[in-house]
Amino acid sequence: MILNSSENERDDEAVRHEDWEAQALMLETSGDAARAAGNFRQAEIELRQAWSVRHYRLTDEPGELRVLYLLAATFEEGNRLHRAMDALDAIHTRLQRDPADAVGLAAVNVDIGLMYVKANRSAEDSVYYFKRAIQIYQLLAQPAPVGHARALVAWGRVLWNEGSVTAARNRFKTALTLVTEAGNRRLATRIQALVVHPKDQPMAAWESIDGRP
Repeated sequence: MILNSSENERDDEAVRHEDWEAQALMLETSGDAARAAGNFRQAEIELRQAWSVRHYRLTDEPGELRVLYLLAATFEEGNRLHRAMDALDAIHTRLQRDPADAVGLAAVNVDIGLMYVKANRSAEDSVYYFKRAIQIYQLLAQPAPVGHARALVAWGRVLWNEGSVTAARNRFKTALTLVTEAGNRRLATRIQALVVHPKDQPMAAWESIDGRP
């Protein structure tokens, strides 16, 4: 069968798309490997290139968000917290436009709050984002207990180190109930340790229950 010109153009476009996808994936993989090796400058270069391909060539928003998260991790690990915040803000802005990804929006609110903690910003700044995340989690049609608990624990840690031990424990207990009811024994054990943490001892300000930054 002889293909007409429009069919040839579609085939050519499909090939170009596959080529750009392969290039973006290669750059992401290489950039993430550079990050893991501590070569943050090279990681930034390659991840920025991957973002450009996904944004300008593929118009792949999920892929863009994935690369932005990798950039945020790269900047954070390289102690460039202001740049990490820029990447998280970009993710936040995009997710605000997508009502279908409420879970993602809640999670990035927690990420931003934790970045404020790491940057030694005021407790009020970080708590603002933790509260926003919790409000979103409370309105979900399908509960997300681990993410919800993560927000509560992050808020509780800030309260604890501000001297509000009772309020902090209340957040930990609520988080414990969420993961216990979800059957997540591993997280329940970790959160239980926070509930019984000695009140005269400080608590790590930003360690997360699920290993996220």
